Amino acid sequence: MLKRKNDDAEGSTTKRMAAQDENNTPRSVVVRDSDPTYVHFRMLLVFKEALMIVGPHGETINNLKERANVRINVSDNLPNIPQRTISVRGPAENVAQAFGLIVRTLMKEEFDVPSNEASTSYNLKLLVPHPMMGYVIGKQGSKFREIEEHSAARLKADELQLPFSNDRVLNVTGVADAIHIAVYYVAQTILEHKEIFTKHKCVYYNPVNYQPPAPFAQFPGMMPVPPTLGGFPYFPGQPGAAPGVYGILPGMMDMKQEQAERVITVPAHHIGCVIGKKGSNLVNLRNRSGGCYVKVHPAELETDPTKRTLTLKGTEFTINTAEKMIWGKINFEEERLKKKIEESRSPAGADDPDVQMKQEH
Repeated sequence: MLKRKNDDAEGSTTKRMAAQDENNTPRSVVVRDSDPTYVHFRMLLVFKEALMIVGPHGETINNLKERANVRINVSDNLPNIPQRTISVRGPAENVAQAFGLIVRTLMKEEFDVPSNEASTSYNLKLLVPHPMMGYVIGKQGSKFREIEEHSAARLKADELQLPFSNDRVLNVTGVADAIHIAVYYVAQTILEHKEIFTKHKCVYYNPVNYQPPAPFAQFPGMMPVPPTLGGFPYFPGQPGAAPGVYGILPGMMDMKQEQAERVITVPAHHIGCVIGKKGSNLVNLRNRSGGCYVKVHPAELETDPTKRTLTLKGTEFTINTAEKMIWGKINFEEERLKKKIEESRSPAGADDPDVQMKQEH
């Protein structure tokens, strides 16, 4: 059975941290090694909700941090991407409290008023790596039922993993107080099985890989893909791809994947963001595209100094995906540099909501 920790002990811990904050500047932040209950939770939300969490000049998010004594970060605002992620780090109780406060902020409810019959229910979308989700669900859903009994929230796990990651969405639906309690028990379950994170590679979902719902599509050898998949299907046999990332549909096991090669050129001044530090972006590109290998041609072999040549090797699917990701990265970098130049020229840029949301909190 799930057992909540002694509230007095937790309260005393929080008070000691608060006292340290009053006597030290800058404010101390709980780190993983200093607290065995440290957790890192992420939620998926839309742009408008993220804007509410940040608030004007970052006032709302700063208030949330102070009240819950946690670290909160909002992902970058990407062009034409409606999704954002929010990361909350700290002791399990504090993180659970933070999510309760986040729900109150989104529902425009008072922080210090307990939830009641008039409170509005919210569907919190937590991101949980697939290897951990089974433990959160429990055998035949036993853990779900237990958490629901303790919290009065409803829990449901999406079957499919998000594009180019092994994250699944854990839907926690209820009023603010119910979500606070449910998140706490989810955190306790994860802490009991935290060794899973060292045994399995967890690829976190990045909103840059968001795929809008599309009409039914027919691929050779497979059944129609419903819009609810929300991303490219996974083709078994692709190098570097994890089975089950998008779910195997009937007929997909017989699909033959022929290798192909494509040569593209990109602006030379953006080659750094394509490669990444010590080639990290190329590694991520291969993993998230499903196995496309990207070769960067030496600069001295280029006839046009303003261009750099890349050779993409893989299946047509992985090559198309990789090329799309490369240009998405370049376009994002161009937009970032453009805004940076505009901000340096005009002080008014500091008041722009998009600029505020790009800052790390």
